[in-house]
This record gives sequence, C-alpha cells and structure tokens, in this order.
Amino acid sequence: MFAGEIRFDETDLRLHRNLGRWIALTWRGDLFLPPEGVPYGTHLASLLYCSPGDQIYGLNVCWLVESSAGIFRRACDPFQGIDATWRFRYETLKQFSFCPLSDIQLDALRLPDIAASFEASLDPSLRAFRAMQHLDQFRHPGYPDDVQAIYGGNMNINGMTIGGAWIWVRIQSVSDSDSFRGILLNQPVTHAGTKGDSVLVRYIATDSNSVLVCCRI
Repeated sequence: MFAGEIRFDETDLRLHRNLGRWIALTWRGDLFLPPEGVPYGTHLASLLYCSPGDQIYGLNVCWLVESSAGIFRRACDPFQGIDATWRFRYETLKQFSFCPLSDIQLDALRLPDIAASFEASLDPSLRAFRAMQHLDQFRHPGYPDDVQAIYGGNMNINGMTIGGAWIWVRIQSVSDSDSFRGILLNQPVTHAGTKGDSVLVRYIATDSNSVLVCCRI
C-alpha cells in the first residue's frame, strides 16, 4: 500500500503516546469470548509495546475491576484466566476504550516487571523517534517506525514544490530530529529504486507546510 491512503485519528494518537506504558482496557465481551470462557473482571491491564519495525501490540496480563472512577484493583493473579500468548493486535486495540495507569496505580496493582525486557531491545534513538510529535502526521497508525515520504522527482525545497511519489519508509536509525535513515517498503513505480533500498529521510518545514523527503543512499 502506497503512502497517503492511511491517516492518524485521535485514538491512534493516544495509543502512540502511551507506547511502552500500561493501560487499562475496558472489557468488551461482544468482540470475542475471553480465554477459558470466564471474565474475571471489567478491565484488562495491558502493556503497549512494539518491537523495531513491527506494529503496536497490547499484551494482556491481568484482569482488573474498577472500584471507583479511575481506581483499579486486581481481580486475580497475573496471567490467571489469560492465555500466555493472548495479545491484541493494533486493529483490535482500537476497538476498546482505555485509560493509562499511573505510577501510583501500578505500584498498588503489583503487575509483573515485563516492560523492561521489551524496552531493552529498542535502540534509544528509535525510542526518541517514536516520541517526535511533529512526525505524527506522516506515521502509519499501527506502525510507529513507518512514515510516508516523497521519493524521487525534482524538489524545490524552499518553495515546497516537491515532485515524486509518496512511499512508505521504515525508519531504522536517527541522526537528529530532522534526519533519519531507513528502507523503502514499496517498490517505486515512476522512479529508480527497489523495495528494501536504504534511504536518507529529511523533515522539511516552512511557515505553511511540512513534508518528509527521501532519497537512496
């Protein structure tokens, strides 16, 4: 799929802003039955995580109940009544309402310390890239490392008249807040290049517009 066909919405923004954090998903039994057929609570403690180049997932760890507005307690031990591989893909996550869990709530819930293992495999510069809000308009909703950029063509940078085709790029490393390296995720149609080629990506902005442009290394 070529860039420009998918757009961020408010739910996407909230999920991306809580990447690497715990959230409480409000259980919806109309979507599918819970593992073992018995819901132990009204909410699920879920860790939002994403391996490099992958989509965002929610790893469900524990059933919760909401004792009062925004206050949660565990309904059972971690992983009880939850399959060990029970994780929600991004399109499933978007169908649930959720709220972030604060540090105070996490201390009270005593959830297992699994976040560190996911974060350890993530390059610090890529973690910083995912937090760059000025790039959200170019991101794929479910894949925080994938951005739409203009590839090829003649580029009048100062006037923002930039030719070429929109294409998806997977960012793999960061030079600074405006310069990145990645690979092409599409096979270019109108310009030279091959899917998988290494590219340089640059964020360019004027008073009225902004764009990501890329070229082969």
